[in-house]
Amino acid sequence: MHREVTTTVRVKLHSLTERKARLVEREYGAFQDAVHGDDKANLYSATKQQAGKVRSNKNPREDTEQPVVLRNDCITIEHDEDTVLSSWWFKLPVYNPEKERGDSIWVPVRIPEKDTHLLEDEYIRDSELVHWDGEWYVHLVCKRSVAVADEYDDVLAVDMGAKWIAVSTFIADRNMQFHGAEVRRVREHYKQLRKSIGKAKVRSGAQVIERLGDKESRTVEHELHQVATELVARARERNAVIVFGEMTGLRFDNDKGRYVNDKTHKMPYAKMANI
Repeated sequence: MHREVTTTVRVKLHSLTERKARLVEREYGAFQDAVHGDDKANLYSATKQQAGKVRSNKNPREDTEQPVVLRNDCITIEHDEDTVLSSWWFKLPVYNPEKERGDSIWVPVRIPEKDTHLLEDEYIRDSELVHWDGEWYVHLVCKRSVAVADEYDDVLAVDMGAKWIAVSTFIADRNMQFHGAEVRRVREHYKQLRKSIGKAKVRSGAQVIERLGDKESRTVEHELHQVATELVARARERNAVIVFGEMTGLRFDNDKGRYVNDKTHKMPYAKMANI
């Protein structure tokens, strides 16, 4: 039996020239301006369209940064063992202010060896440029058909809640494990920091809060990947299929009071289920 499977490959940009680094930074900054309402931000045309979709669909908070959405027909990744600087190169669409139009730059990238077999143009879907801890990455989304088992020996049911991002239970013997306490701790930590900065009326507080929001988002993303890895490893132990609980109405049809609602409404359930 075959099934369509989506995998995200984390590709790291490296050894950028000053010019290319400026163009990447400029594109990233212009995308943030666009998703927060600047209709005059100069971007690669296809990327500007994606910024509009992010703005209308997500209505992102001002204190957060959003990944730059890269349309799949505008990106390419190539392998060349004959180049000294890097054997992998990624074509990144950017706006070139010198030419006053959209352009593309080839940037050297590092690919996890285990993922190189996924990097075929026909597999690649819309992807994202992200900034993490001072480094640039492209999250390449690859979709392909894979053979899956016709039968499984167990079911690993995954439920989500306010205290734990995920609770996994094997149906056969009800063996239970809790995952992602760190996600809640991180959320609460940054919430209290924002409150403290707001009350203290810190100089340049808005900029500080914006940077905090970006760091929070990156930290949570890292923790979600850790949880996903735990779930997959747990399922493989018993040849189990992973089944997520129904998430419809999880936030809005489940009023548990202000304190619990605040925790529940801000937990990244959908992102967790799709990593």
